[in-house]
Amino acid sequence: MVQLAKYLGVLLLLVGVIVLVLHSVVLNPTNTYLWVGITFMAVGIITHIIIHKYLK
Repeated sequence: MVQLAKYLGVLLLLVGVIVLVLHSVVLNPTNTYLWVGITFMAVGIITHIIIHKYLK
C-alpha cells in the first residue's frame, strides 16, 4: 500500500496527460477536457510533493 501511495501523484499526472491527449484526438474538443486535464495535473503535483514530504 505504501508503494502505491508513493506513485499516486505520478499516476494522477499521467491521467491528466491522457485527458489532454484526448482533447487533441476528439472530433469536437471543448474546454472541459482542458480543465479536467489541468486539474488532474495540479492535484497530482501537489499530491506528489506532500506524499514525498511526509512518507520518507
